[in-house]
Amino acid sequence: MERTIHLLTEQVAFSFFRDYSHSDPKGREDPSLERFSEIFDYNEYYIDTRTDCRSNIQLNDDKGFFFLYSWEGNLVLRLNDCVKSILPYQSAIFLNADTAALIQIELENECQNHFCVISYKKPNGNLITSDTCFYNRCKDSLKDNLNEGPNLFIGQPYLKLLDKINELSCMSKDSWASKIIMQGTILQIFGLKMEQVIKSLSNGMKNDCLLTKTEIDRLQVISHNIKENPAVDYSIEYICRETGLSPSKLQDGFKKLHNRTVIDHIRQVRLERALELIETTDLNISEIVYSVGWTSRSYFSKIFKNKYKLSPKSYQEKVRSKLMADTLIELKLFESA
Repeated sequence: MERTIHLLTEQVAFSFFRDYSHSDPKGREDPSLERFSEIFDYNEYYIDTRTDCRSNIQLNDDKGFFFLYSWEGNLVLRLNDCVKSILPYQSAIFLNADTAALIQIELENECQNHFCVISYKKPNGNLITSDTCFYNRCKDSLKDNLNEGPNLFIGQPYLKLLDKINELSCMSKDSWASKIIMQGTILQIFGLKMEQVIKSLSNGMKNDCLLTKTEIDRLQVISHNIKENPAVDYSIEYICRETGLSPSKLQDGFKKLHNRTVIDHIRQVRLERALELIETTDLNISEIVYSVGWTSRSYFSKIFKNKYKLSPKSYQEKVRSKLMADTLIELKLFESA
């Protein structure tokens, strides 16, 4: 089975460095979003070198951390005299302490290059804030674990990072609330990368991911299918047949990618979809149970209550009561206007 999935369909480059802004593929910025953060910059690139004449991307030389993640394309990272290859699903973190540094990403020829860059600018001033504390912890940890050479670590593919990177890539980027969520996700990504640095070096650079790129691609495809079509009967045998993975590799991949077993992940996806249907549709509980792939209403009610502390019916009544109250308030406001 050879299938591919693209989580995004067009080149995206947006930033919330100094002024949070969103740029279309031609670089035109939307100035309507207000100032938010002065330390982060996120840019995601889709560059097909079969049709795009660009051969490299030059990064700014601000002091601070840079994080690079590759989905597609064999990239080359140049950090002054240091040259390193970044393969698909690999990531790099490096500390730039020199404002005159050359930081360049060379693209693979004649193929699609899909990658993102997150910069974490060194906070200004000497005040002790959450920004400076987190930044300094990352800096000290990187320097302590990399005893010589440039402050750069790549490592093997780390599936915990892939899950968070995909989450960040797919996030809505057009509201004030999304800015806060994105900042939290970026901090988690830096934390996970530093976790990989410490674990990898303490294990003597042991490879934590024994899956090939093709196997990781297939895990992403089946994860996407589960999310989009939770009602399918996803038995272990069915998923192994679809992905070509052994049961042990399948379980290991799901634990690394989703931090859950296959069955736990399917259960969680179905619960989340059921919750969404309760909140947004007029379906009754039995209809919802069957639409997400379960056949036992009592089993669904049990795990739903364990997760959300209310029975499905009670939760539905609560949602509808709130909706009714909000509607009445809106009508009164409309009548008094």
